[in-house]
Amino acid sequence: MRFSIYCLCLVILSAVPGCSETDTPISEMLMDGTVTLTGVVLDTHSTPVANMVIFIEYIQVDPDRSEVTSGYLQNKTDTTGHFSFSNVKPGQIQFRLVPRFTPKELTRYRLLSVQISEVLYYPNDLSSPYSTDYVAAFSVADTRTSLEGIEVRVKEKMRIQAKVTFKNGMPLANYPLYLRTNFNGLTRGSYGSTTQIRTDIDGGFTRYVARTGYYRLTLKYQGLTAGSERFLLNDGENREDLVLTFDSQPIPRSITPGDWWE
Repeated sequence: MRFSIYCLCLVILSAVPGCSETDTPISEMLMDGTVTLTGVVLDTHSTPVANMVIFIEYIQVDPDRSEVTSGYLQNKTDTTGHFSFSNVKPGQIQFRLVPRFTPKELTRYRLLSVQISEVLYYPNDLSSPYSTDYVAAFSVADTRTSLEGIEVRVKEKMRIQAKVTFKNGMPLANYPLYLRTNFNGLTRGSYGSTTQIRTDIDGGFTRYVARTGYYRLTLKYQGLTAGSERFLLNDGENREDLVLTFDSQPIPRSITPGDWWE
C-alpha cells in the first residue's frame, strides 16, 4: 500500500544495509555500527512531557517511491521528559508520536519542531500545516555512534470528551463505532472525517482536534443516529460535557451495517 506524507528531512549521507520487509523490532536485529539517539520532549511552555510513548520506524523507499517499514523501536520519556533510543541502524528513519496509520484524531499531541544541534526543523508543510502533526523523518549516518541533545517540541491538542447514551440515560458501553466529525473554520476551510472509536465502560470516548473552529459529531448504532450541536473550540479550549443520545430505549448489542459509515 502506498503511503505518502509531507515530512521533515535532514539528510546525512549514509551507507544503508539491506533490510527485511517484516515489522521486526530493531532490538532483535542488533548489529555493529548502530547509533544511539537521545533527547527531550518539551511542550509549548518548555515543560518536560513525562511518560509519553514515542516511536522510531526504520524505513526504506522502493523504486516506485513507496515506503516499506523494516523495523521499529518504542520508547517512553521519563519523569524529566528525556528519551533514549539505542541500537538504531544507520539509514532513513521516521520519528513518530504514534504508530503508522494510527488515526491522528486519537493522538493527544502534535509535533511542532525538532532541534538537532543548532538547527531547528519544522515538520509541518506551510501549505498543509495539519498533515504532518506527528511524524518527522531524517537519515542517520554510520560514521557516528550517537546523536545527542535532540529537542522535540510538541503541543497538546484540544480535547473533546463525549458520552454515548440511550434515551433513558443508559450508556452504550465498550462498543466499537465510527464517529463522523464535521469541521468549519472561522475564516475558511472545512472538512469531514470518519474515525473508528470504542466507548469505555461508561459509554465515554475522547477525540483530539488541532484546529480552531466549529465542530459537530455524529455516530450511528443499529440504524439509529446521534449527533451533537454545532459548537466552537478556540485554541487551547476543551469540550468535556458532550452527550450523544440515541432517541430510543436500549436495544440488543450487535455489529450491524448500520454501525458503519458507507
